[in-house]
Amino acid sequence: MLNQEEYIAELRKKLQEEHKEYITAGQDREAVEELADMLEVIYALASVHGATEQDLNRVRDEKAQERGKFQERILLIETED
Repeated sequence: MLNQEEYIAELRKKLQEEHKEYITAGQDREAVEELADMLEVIYALASVHGATEQDLNRVRDEKAQERGKFQERILLIETED
């Protein structure tokens, strides 16, 4: 059984691993599977930081409203506070 610090460290390692697998995915199906794996790890990390999946999605929505979405293919290089 991992303590909290070890658990977070292992989740971060797992996210890096899943990210590498996504980057090297050759097919769309494989890429989607790796993205799903990343979401599971991200939701677990959100939980250890006191946020639910809904909280995380609310923050994502708020940021999208403020800064736009990637679906619009606009890439912000820098933002001002």
